[in-house]
Amino acid sequence: MKEMNNAVDKDFADEIRQLIDKRHKEKLREVDYQYRSLKRSLEQWSKKEDRLGYAVDQLGIEGEENEENLERLMDELRAD
Repeated sequence: MKEMNNAVDKDFADEIRQLIDKRHKEKLREVDYQYRSLKRSLEQWSKKEDRLGYAVDQLGIEGEENEENLERLMDELRAD
């Protein structure tokens, strides 16, 4: 009789373990999806930041060049 109870207990334990494994797999998939989505978003944001930083640097360089050109032009106008 005791063997029978052990068999039922084993089957029950196996079912519960499979159910838990299934639930964990589903949750792990959800978390994995969210992680990958967040990672993609951060990578895209990072790339945009790099481009934005580069554009700001370029504007700064161009602004300095334009300022120098304007000063030269003003000097030439004063000289005339």
